[in-house]
Amino acid sequence: MLAISQHGYTAAVLQKTLAEVWAHAKLGGGNARAWATERADFPGPFDRMVSAIERADPSVDARRTAWLWFNVAQEWYDEPEHLDSVRREFQIWKEAMEAFCQRVQVALEAQGIEVVSPLPQLQTPRERIEAAILEREIGLHSLLPNEDAAWVLDAIVLKARAMVTCDVHLIERGRYSLGFNLAAPSIVHPTRLREALDGDFGLAAYPAAPPLE
Repeated sequence: MLAISQHGYTAAVLQKTLAEVWAHAKLGGGNARAWATERADFPGPFDRMVSAIERADPSVDARRTAWLWFNVAQEWYDEPEHLDSVRREFQIWKEAMEAFCQRVQVALEAQGIEVVSPLPQLQTPRERIEAAILEREIGLHSLLPNEDAAWVLDAIVLKARAMVTCDVHLIERGRYSLGFNLAAPSIVHPTRLREALDGDFGLAAYPAAPPLE
């Protein structure tokens, strides 16, 4: 982060990307097993509560019940004394999970990484129409998968100078297929971030450096 700030840039993560991290933590998917489960304050994934409901009442569809409870648990906060033991356990788990997710954001911000969204940039009808046209153009005239196209669109709206990712297809096929007339950011592999910073992101793409012989 220091090198980024020394070059006059601000590190940032999209709110939707942070939301995906939160979803991985809650559901135990993605790479959450590699980092969340190692944390002492991690309350366990969603399936832990599915198992708790199954143990309490084997006759119900525990997974669908847990899906519903994830929403309605918000209404239980004012009357904890009326909850049975499994609902109380679920409520405690959800509170702990929300606190855990919030600490993830705090940890990012403590490292100087801002959480950003393109939505505040689209204030006028004209700006929203231009973004919609750009979204269509990226989808039609690039080889980016849909989720990557949305990421690139957000970066363009936010006027990001670069995007950092390990996705080789996004870095090369995706960025080159966007062409060079569109004011799209450089797409950089983390191993070449220092080089890209020193070169003021002069290249459209910075793929991973080849391994040393």
